[in-house]
Amino acid sequence: MEIKSKHHQRHRNEWLGLVLVLLGLGILLGLDLYASHRETTQVERARLLHEVNVVTINLSRRLQTTSNALDAIRQELRTGGSSNHLLNQRLSDMVAAQTGVRTILLINAKGDAIASSRPELIGQNFRGSERYTAIRQTANPALLHLSTPFVTPLGTYAMSVGKMVEDRQGRFGGYVLAILDPEYFSVLLESVIYAPDVHATLVHGDGKVVFRAPDTEKIIGVNLADKPGSLFKQFLDSGHARDVITGLAAATQVRRMIAFATISPLTVKADKLLVVAIDRDLSVMFSPWLKDLELRAALFGVIAMVTLAGLYLYQRRHLAFERLEEAQEDERLAMEKRILQINAELEHKVRERTAELEKANEGLRHLSRHDVLTGLANRMAANEHLHSEFMRMKRTGSTYAVLMLDVDYFKRINDSYGHEAGDHVLKRVAKTLNHCLRETDFVARFGGEEFIVLLPDTNLVSAAQVAEKIRRAVEASVDPIAGHITISIGVAVSSPENHDESAAVNLADDRLYAAKNAGRNRVVSV
Repeated sequence: MEIKSKHHQRHRNEWLGLVLVLLGLGILLGLDLYASHRETTQVERARLLHEVNVVTINLSRRLQTTSNALDAIRQELRTGGSSNHLLNQRLSDMVAAQTGVRTILLINAKGDAIASSRPELIGQNFRGSERYTAIRQTANPALLHLSTPFVTPLGTYAMSVGKMVEDRQGRFGGYVLAILDPEYFSVLLESVIYAPDVHATLVHGDGKVVFRAPDTEKIIGVNLADKPGSLFKQFLDSGHARDVITGLAAATQVRRMIAFATISPLTVKADKLLVVAIDRDLSVMFSPWLKDLELRAALFGVIAMVTLAGLYLYQRRHLAFERLEEAQEDERLAMEKRILQINAELEHKVRERTAELEKANEGLRHLSRHDVLTGLANRMAANEHLHSEFMRMKRTGSTYAVLMLDVDYFKRINDSYGHEAGDHVLKRVAKTLNHCLRETDFVARFGGEEFIVLLPDTNLVSAAQVAEKIRRAVEASVDPIAGHITISIGVAVSSPENHDESAAVNLADDRLYAAKNAGRNRVVSV
C-alpha cells in the first residue's frame, strides 16, 4: 500500500509539473500575441487618423473657398453692376475656376432660378426644396447652409452649400447655391484608400451618406442616423472632433475599425457638419495576426500532445515495471534506469523547445527595435527612448537634447553610385556617430538617411558642440565610393516646461530643415 501511495503521489506531481510547464509556455505565447495584436491596432489606428486628417483639411478648405465664392457673388448683387447675361457668364466662369463645384444658381425670394452657370436650370422653381425652406426659415446671411444629399434636376446625386441673399430691407431675398461635384469627392476619397478593404465615406451631419469609395455595399443615400446602435451615431453622441471606434458597422453588418472626423469651413459658421469616416475590415486587418496565431497554436498543440503522450506512456510503463519489482528486482532496476533516462530526455526536449522559443522571441524583439542595415536602434526604439527620457525629465527636472541629422545629397549618391553605395554611406555615418557619443547617449536611424541622437543631461550649448563634433567627424571621413560626405544637423533641448514629448523632436527637425535651406553641412541650434 505504501508503494502504491508513493506511486500515485509521484504521478500527480509529474502531471502537475507538465501542466505548469505547458501553462507557462502558453502564457508566453499569449503575451507575445497580445503585444503583436496591440501593435497592429495602434499602427492601423494612427494610419486611419492620418488619412482622415488629409480629407478633413482638403474638405474644410474646399467649403471655405466655396463660401468665399458665394460671398463674392452676393457682393456683386449688392453693387448691381451686372446684367443677367453677364451674371450667368460670371457664374459659369466661377464654376470653371472652382474645383469641386458642379453648378452655381441664384434663386430669388419666390424660389425661381434667375441666374445659373447652367442655362437649362434658369426659370425652374425650387420653392419646395429643402434648401429653400431651410435658408428662408433661418434667415441668417452669415450662415453657410450644408444641404442633405439630393438628386439634382439634371439627375445627379449631390449636395449643395448656400447662403442667403438679403433684399434692400435686409430680409430674405433669395439665396445663392453651389452644387458640389460628386467627382471631386470620388477623387479625394479614393486618394486615401491604401488597402483593398479600406473604405472612405462622407456623411452629412444628419446621417445621410453623401459618397463612399468604393461603395461595394451600396449604402450611398442610406441614413446612418436611422440605424440603431450605429458607430456613426456613437461618434456624434461622443461630441469629439475626431475619434476611432471599433465595432459592428450597422449599415454593412461587418466588424470594422473606423476613424471619424467632423468637417466644417475654416472661418465661416455652418448650419450642419460633414463627417468623414475611413474604415478597415477587422477580419482582413488582423488576417496576418490570425495566421500567426494559428501557427503558434498548432506548434503549442504539437508540443502539448507529444509531452502529454510521452508522460502518459512513461507512467504506464513505470506502473508495469513496479508491479514486477518484487519478482524481478534486477530487471526492475534496469528498466527503472531506462525509464528515468527517457523522462530526462523528454524534460530536456521540453526545456530545449522552450529555450528555442524564448530565443526566437528575443530575436524578434531585437529585430523589431534595430535597423538591419546600420545596426543602430530603429524609429520604434527611438520613440520608446524619447518617451522614457521625457518621463525622466518630468521626474527629475533634468533637460535633454535632441539632434536630428540628415545626410546631404543622399539621393544624388544613390542615383550616381547606386543603392549599395548609399547603404555603405549610411553604415559609415552610423559608425562615426557611435564613435562621437558617450555611453549614456542614444542614437538611432530615424528613417531613410535621417538619424536622431538623444543627449541626456545636456544643455543647448553643449548639444551644439556635440553636433559640431559629429559634423566635423563625418566631413573628415572619406567614403571610398562616394567621396566626402556631409550632414546637416538640427539641435533642440527639451525642458521641464514642455508638456509635449514630441516638441523637442519637431523643433530639432525644423532646425534641420533650416540647416538644409541655409546650404547644408552645418549645425542650426537657434
